[in-house]
Amino acid sequence: MIHKLFQSFSHRFVSRWVIFAKDLIILASALMAAYLLRFNFVLSSEQVAYMGLHLGTSTAMAIISFLIFKPYEGIIRHTSVEDIMRLSKSLFMLAVMLVLLNLTSYYFPGFYHQLPYSILIIYIVVGSFMLLFSRMAIKILFSTFSHSDIKRDNILIYGAGQGG
Repeated sequence: MIHKLFQSFSHRFVSRWVIFAKDLIILASALMAAYLLRFNFVLSSEQVAYMGLHLGTSTAMAIISFLIFKPYEGIIRHTSVEDIMRLSKSLFMLAVMLVLLNLTSYYFPGFYHQLPYSILIIYIVVGSFMLLFSRMAIKILFSTFSHSDIKRDNILIYGAGQGG
């Protein structure tokens, strides 16, 4: 059943905006995971309110970073080192933008509530692993299901010299 589904859709591509949305959802879940890890899975109502503020801000900055470096443009099932480099650059830019926002809020109190640096580090690490894992998992699943019915014959090349 799954094999037939993969074969019927194997020639089609997923829209870039679907990949863009998937990446933003993964980063949002990474921020929530960072908050939960930082506060030992016990969040007060104040921390939940700050998490909502930081979720909106980090998502807006992730959109800017993704639009600049375009990590969503690669074909997911053919993920390469170039795609991973674009994703790494966009995540690095996101981290720099969040650190700059924290520094701005330090010098202008009341402008923005700082995202704790421990949460920022956990967020970037967990987010990068989740994004890379999702891309590699899709690539592996696609290659597993799309090429499983290919009949292979074992052959022996006799007299190939240095080429065999």
